[in-house]
Amino acid sequence: MADHGKRTTPKTADRAQSAKPPAPRPSNVSTRSNSSALNDRLTVQPFDNEQALDFLAKYSFVPDNVEPNTETLANGLLMLAHRSNSVIVTEGLRAFATYARNITVTDISSKIRESLDGMLATAHEEQHQRLDNLTERCEQASIEMFGSANRVQNKVSKLSKTVEEVLRLHASLGESVEKASATILSVMDAVERIKAAYANVYRTTFDNRDPQAFVPRP
Repeated sequence: MADHGKRTTPKTADRAQSAKPPAPRPSNVSTRSNSSALNDRLTVQPFDNEQALDFLAKYSFVPDNVEPNTETLANGLLMLAHRSNSVIVTEGLRAFATYARNITVTDISSKIRESLDGMLATAHEEQHQRLDNLTERCEQASIEMFGSANRVQNKVSKLSKTVEEVLRLHASLGESVEKASATILSVMDAVERIKAAYANVYRTTFDNRDPQAFVPRP
């Protein structure tokens, strides 16, 4: 079968290849320009702290009287991105470079301060709690001590009253014994007197009678 399509011969392919424009070669001038621009960017010096803060405050990129922090840096860069003036953008970047360098020191000191404040607050709270616990224990110990002292005092008072009652009873018993002894002695003396009187009556009665009166009759 005859091939009716168009064929490309090697010579035709060579002619088509030679018809393409040559690829552009790197320009030495462009390379030198890019390198110079990079060097210019690298050699741009940032503002000092005062200049940076004045510039950023002038265009309200950062609020006044606020320590440098990442939040204000991010907000300021977003506001700077809306500026179309290249000079302001360049100067703003210089100012923010200085501003960013101060953030590290400020953040570290802020974190240290926050950490110390937290530790001091915790220590103060713990000390306060311990003091409260110690005060409560002292108060409880005082209450118990005074309670014990009151109980001992009450017991001593009761014991003293008991001793006084015993002494009073002892004294009363002594008086009763003395009275009983006196009564017994009086009774014994009375008995002796009665016995003596009876004996005297007996002698008198029988001594004055005739002895024959007692002789039995036949």
